Amino acid sequence: MRYILPLLLALIGVTACHSTADEHLLDRAEALLMEYPDSALRLVEQVDVKPSHDGAFCARYNLMTMRCRDKAEGLLPSDSLLEATLDYYEQHDTRNNLLEYAYALYYAGRVAEQEGDFSQAMVHLLDADRALSGTSDTSLRGDVLMEMARLYRRQRYVQLSSTHFEKAARCFEVNNRLADAVHALMATSAEYHQLGDAEKANHFFHKAKSYEALLSC
Repeated sequence: MRYILPLLLALIGVTACHSTADEHLLDRAEALLMEYPDSALRLVEQVDVKPSHDGAFCARYNLMTMRCRDKAEGLLPSDSLLEATLDYYEQHDTRNNLLEYAYALYYAGRVAEQEGDFSQAMVHLLDADRALSGTSDTSLRGDVLMEMARLYRRQRYVQLSSTHFEKAARCFEVNNRLADAVHALMATSAEYHQLGDAEKANHFFHKAKSYEALLSC
């Protein structure tokens, strides 16, 4: 009996070390994601998810897998991965996980759009935007606004699409995501051109071109 307690303590220590190492891998992947998505994906793929990992870790791992595959390979998550992640955040206190919940909703919106369910896509994106209002994040909000703008453009709501493209561009500018800002500004220019507002169309076009020049330096 006297050997059981030390053995249990040793097993707990090994489990804790593995969990900490896996958390560090996810932290490093998140730090690299925007500039080096391929490297971030390789780090996430090193994580060995075990039954000892709790629900919060598994949900975070799922999100990082989604984000890395999206950035590195342009792949959207499977329905099963997305549902498991959304279920976790919806069944727990989302107030402490608003950014993570918003990411899950963002991907739910993109998957719904890909499947042709545009009304459900907009519901998910609006929910993501509401969740982000409780955070200081502006980077993901830019992505959410871009998707909303594309959906509005698809439905020919030009006034709404121009407004959302413009808001997305501001979010990208704040986060120094200049390549994304160029796309948003060009789209904004095109929408204002459709609205017959040549002054605004030219303004956003030249602003996009100025960022292109910076990117080419």
